[in-house]
Amino acid sequence: TREWSELGDAGYSLDDKVEQVIGQLKDGTARVVFDITTESCNIVPVT
Repeated sequence: TREWSELGDAGYSLDDKVEQVIGQLKDGTARVVFDITTESCNIVPVT
């Protein structure tokens, strides 16, 4: 996780941000993508 202050963070706590991302994953507006080259995962918006 990235806990440092970000632009536009609007004062959300880490727990709030985690809840938002889990909600986006559940409702299909975001997904987890694995990059085989870098062997890393990213959460990206569904377009």
